[in-house]
Amino acid sequence: MARGKAGIGTPAIILVGEVCALANAFAWAEKRPLGGRQFLITRPRQNSSVLAGKLRNLGAQVLELPTIRTEGIVPNPQLEEALNTFGNVAGCSENWLVFTSPIGVQMFFEQMRNRNIDIRTLLCRGTAVKLAVIGSATGKALRQYGLFPDLMPEVYDAKSLGQLLAQQAEPDSRILIVRAKQGSEELIPPLCEAGLTVKDVPLYETVHELHRPIRKQIRAEIERGAVDAIVFTSGSTVRGFWESMKTIPAVPAVCIGSRTAAEAQKYGMQVQIAKQASVSSLVELIVERYGRGTEC
Repeated sequence: MARGKAGIGTPAIILVGEVCALANAFAWAEKRPLGGRQFLITRPRQNSSVLAGKLRNLGAQVLELPTIRTEGIVPNPQLEEALNTFGNVAGCSENWLVFTSPIGVQMFFEQMRNRNIDIRTLLCRGTAVKLAVIGSATGKALRQYGLFPDLMPEVYDAKSLGQLLAQQAEPDSRILIVRAKQGSEELIPPLCEAGLTVKDVPLYETVHELHRPIRKQIRAEIERGAVDAIVFTSGSTVRGFWESMKTIPAVPAVCIGSRTAAEAQKYGMQVQIAKQASVSSLVELIVERYGRGTEC
């Protein structure tokens, strides 16, 4: 029979002979907790591999549509000035360096490397230097550079980080926040209310990505009901998804935290929220809601 008459598209694999009898033995993925499920991930390309890998290891099919990308701010005179003065101000007992995302950690050390600045020049200026991170993933990224955070809130969001830092920092502390240009507005108010000196320096900005060929394929998968949920890890990925698709499908949105969920709700999406703003907690929620034996 001709391929066209059989309705076979490309790419395709045709199995002939005794190997066909081994279908049950080869169905190892379907027997895993997320076997038979398919999820759409909208994370930036450089951040998607860990989440996608965890879901695939659990048997899921994963579609990837990066809806945003990050671009470093170059040149960056604000960062230049902040690095020159960090730890050099008289009458200050503590200097805090604050990170709010793993990509922020990466971008910071890239900027240091591009300027031929050794981290020891920041740590050995006579004033105690302490490190604060928004959550476990950011802390893990920092540890890859041999540094360990002094402060991390139990709830992984900007408001909790600001409140905890305001409580624990010495009254004359100076706070240097290095993060995205579109950072949360909830981080700084608690610090200012505590009378701390704060410098908020943008390292990178988020830009929406449009992948028209991929978008067409994914839209077709969604329309035929083949996508169980769309996974969002930030409000910017929600906005990027909207910019890319220009429509919101009737598919649940699995969100990493309350702020991401609030952004998804603005577009009328039905949201499910992880207990913690971490990839591990996100995966736990997905297994709980969509694992074998559950009805969605």
